[in-house]
Amino acid sequence: MISEDPLFLRKHQYIDLSPLAHTDLFAGRPELDTSSEGAGSYLTGGFACFSSVAGRVAAKGKAGGNSEMVMAAQLGSLRATDWRAISDRDMLLFGLKIRLSREWIERASTNQELFSGLAEATLGTLSLSRRSDLLNGLRVRDWKPVWQAVTLSDLYFLAETYLSRSKIDAWDSPVTRALRQWPANAGASGVARLGGSHPDLNGCDHSHLLRLAPYEEYERMLLPTKMAERVTELKLYLIDYAGQAGIPAAALGTLAEPLAAEILRKLKMADFKDWRPVPLAFASLDEQDLISILKSL
Repeated sequence: MISEDPLFLRKHQYIDLSPLAHTDLFAGRPELDTSSEGAGSYLTGGFACFSSVAGRVAAKGKAGGNSEMVMAAQLGSLRATDWRAISDRDMLLFGLKIRLSREWIERASTNQELFSGLAEATLGTLSLSRRSDLLNGLRVRDWKPVWQAVTLSDLYFLAETYLSRSKIDAWDSPVTRALRQWPANAGASGVARLGGSHPDLNGCDHSHLLRLAPYEEYERMLLPTKMAERVTELKLYLIDYAGQAGIPAAALGTLAEPLAAEILRKLKMADFKDWRPVPLAFASLDEQDLISILKSL
């Protein structure tokens, strides 16, 4: 949109110019007014929560159908991220917590005490249907529905629950030993920046890794922007993959937006509230995606 309209940014009306406008000290939330007539598209409103409208501008023409709103929310979230504040140590801590939850889930299939603890911890973190898929899959050791029931954010918050409730580990592994040696609250501020921005969900577009309601709860909401913000979790998948591939945190800011555009351009959603394909698309991130992005930079 900007490349096709050199005057686009100059047309931003951060003061309401209509005859009936009230003169306010602070301008309203920024919005994108799309038009192919007259002076064309332009922005209105102030600069607070600006990443959300920046994402909408960036997504125009890159995604079609039901996925455009998801791409807009995701690109806006990436642009609101202070990538300089994310370190290799933050990536390591996040990766350890993901692996802790995976170990817990695997061992719960043969340990009744761990199974009971997991069943309790998933209440409120997973929807009732995904929780049922997880627990029933563990009972018969059918691993496909087990891993399909949880996303990376689910696994992260399950690890947080485990660490807060269990002072002595029921099993010993390099993951549990490393996390127990980590100072209390160390890295908390850095890991918090790995989350998305949620101007509609909590009125702030700074990055926060929040424990939100299960995705299914947002299917009931009228505004599809809330569902779009709920699934802005590409950063988690990128950081998890980068930790395994040895990609430094300093490179993530350069890779994130081209990767988001590449992955979400191919996204197929049945409707605006069809969240399930989004984490599956993020989980498909692999070496070929990175190679194609690096060649285009």
